[in-house]
Amino acid sequence: MSQIYVRWNKIHQHSEQLESCSSRVEDYAHRVNSIKNQLIMSDSVSAQLKAGLSADSQRLIKISKELKRLSSVLDEVAKMYKETERGMIDS
Repeated sequence: MSQIYVRWNKIHQHSEQLESCSSRVEDYAHRVNSIKNQLIMSDSVSAQLKAGLSADSQRLIKISKELKRLSSVLDEVAKMYKETERGMIDS
């Protein structure tokens, strides 16, 4: 019978990396918002830049949330796999 070896530490590492990426992306979103709020120039140019920066910031926040969700899903999959493995061993 073949054996499957799962490297739990690697799964956990990837989950942590996703969480870290999420935090960095969220930080970039806040920086973009900060730049947007500090723009001083003509109204029409400022409005265009602010709209673009707001859209970029919102996209970054969405990416950050997706990365956090992926991290959670990866943790949940690992947990379910472990429970399944334990159930098979205990049977």
